[in-house]
Amino acid sequence: MRSPSPTRLLNSTCSIYYATNPIDAFGGRKLSWSLKSSNNPCRSRHLSAEEMNSSGAERSQCTHMIYTLVSCDVTTTDLLVTNDGHAFDVTHSDDVNSQGVYREITGRDVTESNELGLESSSSSESSESTQSSKSSSSNSSLSSLTT
Repeated sequence: MRSPSPTRLLNSTCSIYYATNPIDAFGGRKLSWSLKSSNNPCRSRHLSAEEMNSSGAERSQCTHMIYTLVSCDVTTTDLLVTNDGHAFDVTHSDDVNSQGVYREITGRDVTESNELGLESSSSSESSESTQSSKSSSSNSSLSSLTT
């Protein structure tokens, strides 16, 4: 019986972006992302607490393990975006056991944090409404404490 091909195990796709620092109209630099490759087969999963703690400081911020084909060119300065819209800051990328089959990538989920300059109007609107509801609830909590 033949083992399944690696692409059948990779049940999603992702795009890989690399960082650029173009000069803006005022002479400053702004981080932006350019497409490196798209439609790469991948699979992602959350890291367990044990996995997060096992490698110390390097992986302390990592939240996910992403698997791609070994031919997929991913480096630690890249941004990986899955087809469901999750963005990952790549912290480590390695050909597992040098077998030449698939690449193991550890990454930090930056979908909600907007740390890497990803801008989406719907996410910024939802974060503004979340912030305003948090501030109104904290204001009501404070007023109940002071009365």
